[in-house]
Amino acid sequence: MIVPMKKLSVLLYHKEKPDFLESLQEIGIIHIVENTDIEQPDAASEIYRKANALSRSCERMVQILRTIQKEKRPGPSLAKPAAVSEEELLHILETFEVAEKKQETLQQQLMDIRKDIHQLQPWGELDPETIGQIERRGIKLRFFESTEKTFRQLNMDGFYYAIIHSDKTRVRFLVFEKGSPFEADGVNEVNIPLKSLQKLHQEAVRLEQACAEIDQGFENLTVYVDALDAFKINNSNLAAVAAADLNMVSELESKVYSLTGWFPAGREKVVHDFLEDYLCYYRIDAPTVTDNVPVLLKNNRFSRLFEPITRIYALPSYRELDPTPFFAPFFLVFFGLCLGDLGYGLITVVIALIALWKGPGQYRNLYLIGLLLGGMTIISGIALNSFFGQSIFYLRGNKEYFFRTESGAMLSFLGSFINSRKMTEFPAMGFAIFLGIVQVLLGIGLQCINRIRQNGFVWGIHPASFFILICGILFSIGVGSNDSGFKGITGIDISTYRLGTIQIGSWLTIPPPEFGLWLIVSGLILMFLFNNPDKNILMRPLFGLWELYGFATGIIGDILSYLRLFALGLASGLLGHAFNGIAFGFIENNLFPGIIATVALLLFAHTLNFGLAILGSFVHPLRLTFVEFYKNLDFEGGGKGYAPFLKEKA
Repeated sequence: MIVPMKKLSVLLYHKEKPDFLESLQEIGIIHIVENTDIEQPDAASEIYRKANALSRSCERMVQILRTIQKEKRPGPSLAKPAAVSEEELLHILETFEVAEKKQETLQQQLMDIRKDIHQLQPWGELDPETIGQIERRGIKLRFFESTEKTFRQLNMDGFYYAIIHSDKTRVRFLVFEKGSPFEADGVNEVNIPLKSLQKLHQEAVRLEQACAEIDQGFENLTVYVDALDAFKINNSNLAAVAAADLNMVSELESKVYSLTGWFPAGREKVVHDFLEDYLCYYRIDAPTVTDNVPVLLKNNRFSRLFEPITRIYALPSYRELDPTPFFAPFFLVFFGLCLGDLGYGLITVVIALIALWKGPGQYRNLYLIGLLLGGMTIISGIALNSFFGQSIFYLRGNKEYFFRTESGAMLSFLGSFINSRKMTEFPAMGFAIFLGIVQVLLGIGLQCINRIRQNGFVWGIHPASFFILICGILFSIGVGSNDSGFKGITGIDISTYRLGTIQIGSWLTIPPPEFGLWLIVSGLILMFLFNNPDKNILMRPLFGLWELYGFATGIIGDILSYLRLFALGLASGLLGHAFNGIAFGFIENNLFPGIIATVALLLFAHTLNFGLAILGSFVHPLRLTFVEFYKNLDFEGGGKGYAPFLKEKA
């Protein structure tokens, strides 16, 4: 959900400003509205520029030094200093930046030298002075390489040459030219640096030692990590206060300053109590329609894990519904169906558990999402009857399976099987369409609620007509009594429609046949009369024709898009099964060494299949959420995150 906000407007006496900002930062609940007259805070405030630059420099240096701490342990003689002055910290920062730039230069020089060594290595030691003396006498040295076969066919009459290096694949030779140039097809001229290989190695050693000395200097600086971190936090807070100062607008010749901000409505008493201690005038108002209100999401523990996915697209605007708790369970199920394999689900869970145990703590929520996604994949793998592409339970028509039990058909209710007509049935296909219908209807229902909340009841009738129309079509596709023989407007009888062991068709046959037609007619009437409440009622039927066209072409496409949930799971399962057949063929055909080849191919093939499948299992549910669901939700987005002015602490 989106937390309700209140608007705070303050007029403050200028002498109160420094203490006011410091205390405001302490309570840390006011989102200050930016002063649009200040486009470049760096240019407007020297304090902000300096503090912000120091904070960034410290943050970068602390990250580098913490990485060094993890890789190397400082020597026993290095002890943490009891206290470090600001001047010392500034000197450390300057020393670090100078050493870092020097190290970058040395590393670039070392890369160039290593490149020269790599080029010269096959040609051996060259003496640049000797080569220079030869060229001053009018003899040009050129370096060539070719295959051994091409070299044997060369016509070298009239040229002096020397083979420098030869192996099974390549011949490298030197040609001495005086007069006409040497030319031959199939021979490549090599431009190598005319340098001494021995001197290059010596220079490389010198540069490596210089880099090692700088690394040792960085390692010695790790004792200052905590002091630098505290210095970074202090400057970050100074920069935040300076930025807040810039956002206070001068009134009455700088005698009075105004400030506008936002805070969660539930913290109103805290704001009242805080402002009563200052010589100021303040007013707290509810947001108006034109206000750009910051957005703060507040969800339960499960939905909160999926808020990063919401932010990938955009935060909702303040007056919208938060879509996170509504798409979160669908995203979980969609991912499980796309990956759809018990073995892959177990791998995902193991990776998530290892990350929870060993990974950085700031990504804990992502690891928990991975754990949930892996758990849902395990459930989906059982339902789809797949373990690394092999059938877990016996279903009708299975030739290869692990268990034959009566409960298998109930547990793997989405697994494919052979029906009485010797045709393969895929319950997962129907289940994917069923999920699509449910999510599309949920999106339209939420759109209806959203419009009523924003504009009033009349604006919610139009999306409600879509909801009624879809329900009417579903009831009319194939409902009716078997005695009368009525099979709906399509002539298709789905009264016996099943999703595995779940009898869906019986739910649709509960209402009388006329109920679906009545819903369709009602939905069309509402669509034609209430499609654009701000337009003339006589013009609305014309707009309704366009709305009906969009509905007929759009909704069907939206629902059919959910077939990808079935297709991706089927594709990864079939690919895994094919890999298994190839791999175990080494053992069955007594190909040496069978067991080694089988294990190697299984590891490689399933790693590849798992990587491709897990990528698709994330991207395609994301697409269904951001395209199909958000479109039917009529999601606008564009919300700005709530960022309170608060004091950073260690």
